[in-house]
Amino acid sequence: MATATGCNTLQYVVGFELTVAYVSLLDMTGEPLWTEVAAEKIVTVMRFSVPKNAGPPTVDEPTIEQETRSKEDIDLPWQVVVHNDPVNLMSYVTMVFQRVFGYPREKAEHHMLEVHHKGRSILWSGMRERGELYVQQLHGYLLLATLEKAG
Repeated sequence: MATATGCNTLQYVVGFELTVAYVSLLDMTGEPLWTEVAAEKIVTVMRFSVPKNAGPPTVDEPTIEQETRSKEDIDLPWQVVVHNDPVNLMSYVTMVFQRVFGYPREKAEHHMLEVHHKGRSILWSGMRERGELYVQQLHGYLLLATLEKAG
């Protein structure tokens, strides 16, 4: 079978049919019906068309992009900063600081009051990946937190 494509070329397609013997329950008796009935009741179930030149799909080589960060960006201490918001209760913010950072109640309350009065508090300082995790956890508790370079 030949089919025309949009660029005025012919593409040859090899076709095949999947056929099965159909025997209804009404025809089923104790006698073997396969030779007489099955020959008369072959039904085409599906018709497939496969391009003649079909082979394994070709995929371009993946391009590997390297993220380039200077050693200075990675090694610099990063700070997790929590900003003030008018929504969360002071007791809730204290509880979040205790859960995320493992702070004792007094230290958590100190940072909560610093956020309340100064508008922000630096809760933690260290490597970037750990800081990103803390910021993500604080966002999970619906607190406004950012990760900033120290200095």
